[in-house]
Amino acid sequence: MDTSLAWAAGFLDGEGTLTIKRYRRWKGLDFLYYIPQISCAQVNKPLNRVAIKKLKSLFGGYIYHYEVKLEKRGNRLDVIQWGVTSLAARKCLPLILPFLVIKKPQAKLLLKFWEVHKGNRQGHKLTSRDREIRKKFFDKMRTLNVKGKLRLQRLNEKT
Repeated sequence: MDTSLAWAAGFLDGEGTLTIKRYRRWKGLDFLYYIPQISCAQVNKPLNRVAIKKLKSLFGGYIYHYEVKLEKRGNRLDVIQWGVTSLAARKCLPLILPFLVIKKPQAKLLLKFWEVHKGNRQGHKLTSRDREIRKKFFDKMRTLNVKGKLRLQRLNEKT
């Protein structure tokens, strides 16, 4: 039995990010783009590179190498990152969803995002309502991905 998808889901549950990225395409324009993204970054060491390359072989996507400049290094190490966006992320998510535990709410939100926007093709001009709906998805994802003391406080409130 191939356990690669279960491994990938577990790895992404612990080390990955499922999110909606927001950015401006051109300077000076007053509207934002929202792009679904699944990614994972690790310190650039031999075994970590094997894991990152395995994610790429399973789901495609990209690998970035971030090298810390010598003058800014301090105790920071170089990083290797894998990620998929848009349609590649859409193909990846249903494969790992059954195995996700921690990031299952983010995964379900991404699936809803795609369901709501499946009829919207690239190049189609978005209405202000379309933009507002995408912003709501972004805000909800941001709430799910809260880190640090605030998240610990929220987890304690639930228990």
